[in-house]
Parts: sequence; structure tokens; C-alpha cells
Amino acid sequence: MMKPMIADLLSSPVQAGLKFKIFSSVKEISPHEWNRLTDHLAPMMEWEYFYILEESRCVGEERRYQPFHIALVDRKDNIIAIAPFFERTDSAFEFGISGLMAEVSAITRIPFEKGLVGTIPFTPVPAYSFLTPTRNSKDLQHIVRLFLRYIDYLCEIYGFMSVRLYFVDPLLNEMQPLLAQFGYVQLITQHFMWHNHYASFEEFLRSLGSHKRRNVRRELRKLNEMGIHISMQPGSRVDEKIFDQMYGLYLRTWKKHMPPWIRPYLNRQFFILLRPFFRDRCAFSIATRGSDTKGMAIFFEKNEKLYGRYWGSFEHVPYLHFATCYYIPFMYAIEKGIKMFDPGFGGYHKEIRGFEYVPAYHFVKFFGPSRHLGYMALENVVTRNYEI
Repeated sequence: MMKPMIADLLSSPVQAGLKFKIFSSVKEISPHEWNRLTDHLAPMMEWEYFYILEESRCVGEERRYQPFHIALVDRKDNIIAIAPFFERTDSAFEFGISGLMAEVSAITRIPFEKGLVGTIPFTPVPAYSFLTPTRNSKDLQHIVRLFLRYIDYLCEIYGFMSVRLYFVDPLLNEMQPLLAQFGYVQLITQHFMWHNHYASFEEFLRSLGSHKRRNVRRELRKLNEMGIHISMQPGSRVDEKIFDQMYGLYLRTWKKHMPPWIRPYLNRQFFILLRPFFRDRCAFSIATRGSDTKGMAIFFEKNEKLYGRYWGSFEHVPYLHFATCYYIPFMYAIEKGIKMFDPGFGGYHKEIRGFEYVPAYHFVKFFGPSRHLGYMALENVVTRNYEI
């Protein structure tokens, strides 16, 4: 019954009484209404993840990441679809093409960074999407078209200078011709992915070149000789202290790799809130020697897909990162029949350990009387770091 109803509504949205509402917090939308639209999407698109980001104040006024969620509703205010957005006044704390946006603004001296951003904040995973009740291509096109028209209207009345969509879900990327009609430019960056075609870890190793295969076996052997044991554990079963320890390890990794003047994107409250609201989506790869924990990584899991997020160690142990974040999760994925493993952002070392490059897609549109300058600047600088 759902598909004919949606098709009927979309065939004449004005007569059907469809309208838009803007929500300044995910807490203004019921979890049930939000999550009934996310069954086919990554776990980070669920209400609980956006709630945790908000409640922990990782997003909000202080970070200039104001929730600006747009919902398509019927005449009884029942939500039909949602476009999760954030209002931004700059492009700090954004993954994807944020450096490019800052450069465009600097070149043109026009605040193109002020605008709407469609993204999963601080989560560079190709999974962002509008939340819709259907995957039917024709219905989806209608819904996306309605949103794009309304977003144009919002940009006109609010004076937004750009709309950025980061790391879009493959299904939303299939709407590229429609997005192009509305003036959105597609940008492509590189990402890593692993697809599971294997009956055993040994079969996976045999698929690698001999040099790569020897390296993996050598690294696992060295860890075993040091007495390191690594296992995957579901978030629903681990002690609550594990979530707090994961924050401490996240912080250690951040301080090791990031400049001291950049504050960590996530805080302790974010990790603490994962346990009551998101633990069923979490899995941990925990490395121990005897009774001592040496390091761990946290993953999110849903729909036979595994997403590597954060890792850290209490001391330097050679090869621990690769085993904790890649090899043990490979074994876990093969055992559970997980079809896809996204290991997280960046890192050339992923390619030599079995991951493959895949494209990640982003879209940007400029607004205002000087929008042509934005496109000109974009064209001039994009070839340095991005495909277009």
C-alpha cells in the first residue's frame, strides 16, 4: 500500500497538501518517524546518531553546526521524507571538500562558506542521503526534485551562498543528472572499501599478491609472538567502561596526528552516549596481552556492512593498528557474512592490505548575484586536489 500512496501524493503535491517544515533539532522529530525512513541506509543516518552528536554538543551553535533538517509532510503533518541539513557560516570541521570551499571564499572574497551542508558531521563515509520511504527510482526522483526546489527557495530568502552535499550515498549519487539540472557540480574524491567474496581468511590472503600476503602473515605472526590477542566484541555485551576507554584512545590518536590548536571533533560525552543509544550498532576490536588492554577500535554495523571509525593504543606496538583495524575485522566479516567493510578515512597503507580505491561523491551549488564567481574559482582550483 505504501508505494501507490507515495506515488499518488507525488503526482500532485499541491493538491495532496504537501508542504515543508524545518526542524532546528533532531529532538523535534520522533525517532520512529525518522528511523522508519532509514532501514536501507547506514547506521550513522539513524536518529540516534544525530541525537548523540547534538546531545553531546559536538554539533550546535558553538561549532557553527546548527541543525536545519527539512521535512516533507502531508496535510496532517505526517512526515513523508527528510533532508538532514546543517546551517554553516564557515567550512571548518567538514570532511570532503571543505578546504576547497575555504579557498573559493578566499579567492572571491565572497562568503560562499555560509550555507547549508548535507552531511553526517565528522563522519567521512559515503552514506549521506535524503531519508525517503521508497527506493523506487521514479518516486525518488520526484522527492529529490521537490527538495531541491525548496532548498533553492530557502537559499534565496535566508541569503545562503552555497549548498554542499558531502559523501553522498550511491543511490543519491544516481540522481546526478537531476542535481546537475539544478546547478550542482559533482566532485569526486578517493575512498577505500573492501568487498567480501571469501569463504575464509586464508582464501582472502590467497587473493593478494605474494608480497602483500607475506606481509600480512608476518605482521600477525609477530603480534602472536608478543602475546597479543585481538577479538571482535559486540557493543551490546562489552562493559560500559569500554566506551569511555575508547574516548581516551580516540583522544590519544588525535593528539598524535592533529595540530594542538585544533580541538577534537568528538568529546567524552559522545562516546558515553553511544552505549545507551547506539550500542547495538557498535562492535569493538580489542587487543589485549594478558589482562592488559593494549588498544582497540570501534566499528558500526548494519545491513551486512561494517564501518571502521576510531582507533587508539595505550602504547606503541608494531603492527597493532593493522591487525586491530583491518585483519581481525576481515576475519569477523568473513565469519558473519558481512558483504562490505569501509575502514575509515585516508591512509595509503589500506591499499597494500586488501582495500581498493572507490570514488566518493560530493556536490556543491553556489547562490547569490555573484555565484558565477564561485563557479569560476571552483574550476580554477579544483584540479589541484579533486576530480570534477
